[in-house]
Amino acid sequence: MTSIQPIPVSKQPDSKRTAQRIGWLGPILLATVIILLALPLSALLWVATLDWQDPIAALPRPAGSGTVERLFETTDNGRIVTDWQLMDEAVGKVTFVVDRPQPPDTGLSAAGNTPVPTIILLGGAPKGRQALAFMPAVGENAVVSLDWPMPIPDEMPRSWGLLPEAPALRRDILSAPGQIAAVYDWLSAQDWVDRDRISLVGVSLGAMIAPSAQFLIEEASAADKPLAASLLAFGGVDIPAMIEANPALGNSPWLRDNPSRLAWLGWLAGKMLAPIEPAHYLPRLNGQFLVVTASRDGVIPKASAERMIALTPEPKDMVAITGGHIGPDPETPRILRTLSGIATGWMLGLDVVNPP
Repeated sequence: MTSIQPIPVSKQPDSKRTAQRIGWLGPILLATVIILLALPLSALLWVATLDWQDPIAALPRPAGSGTVERLFETTDNGRIVTDWQLMDEAVGKVTFVVDRPQPPDTGLSAAGNTPVPTIILLGGAPKGRQALAFMPAVGENAVVSLDWPMPIPDEMPRSWGLLPEAPALRRDILSAPGQIAAVYDWLSAQDWVDRDRISLVGVSLGAMIAPSAQFLIEEASAADKPLAASLLAFGGVDIPAMIEANPALGNSPWLRDNPSRLAWLGWLAGKMLAPIEPAHYLPRLNGQFLVVTASRDGVIPKASAERMIALTPEPKDMVAITGGHIGPDPETPRILRTLSGIATGWMLGLDVVNPP
């Protein structure tokens, strides 16, 4: 019986197989490195090109051809509170809440059958209803409070993941002033609004967005002073400095004990958000102004608050409230009551609101 011998299979030398693997891995590793380098470099290049833009010209203006839809409405204690949604081709979806005196059956407003003074409230909370809860409407006056289209600073990304998200985040933030201007245009067409007594109140984040919003309102208006009064509370100028001083960002695990990263984030924010930098707009505004600061503000640097006061045009008044920044300060309820009293007294003195 003949035995069958297996045919030996020649083996590739280990060195040859290794070379083949390296031959395949080399291009893959190279492509991976190129992608990893290209993403941040392209993002940084995009940020660098922002210097080529005129910041004021880069601010989106509302198209003015949007549609408005009533979303939800309640009535209580003689007031009507309505959630609205405005769609604008240029600045996107705007959601806001209106708190006003409930009109009688005649369809006219409750204030002696005349339109009522209206305050556009820009708070530091993400939603308009949250801001309205802190500073509710009183008397024969209306308050309109907007939702912010972007995450508030405490909720923004704080790692290298910010780079790929930066363009979309910038678009959302820059749309805010135009959204406020779009709401102003809508208000000006409502029969329950006293068009000669529309005021703007910006608090914290709202105080930093308000100047660019007022600029757009004035730019599009035929009136010399389309806003009866403007109040800026707990705000400042110089976006990089305010980012670097923000305690919530400083306590982030990614930024804690790393001043260079925080400085980088401030630089990035300054480049990205130059079109809403308050310093560009304050000297160009018209109207009556009140600037309110906190004596122990731990969020807004003292130099930023002082420069906001200096850049705000005349006629203006200044008031310092004892305490810290609203929100982080444990005395926030007392600070808000003080702010509300100061704002009411100042606006009554200008006759831009009705008594509470």
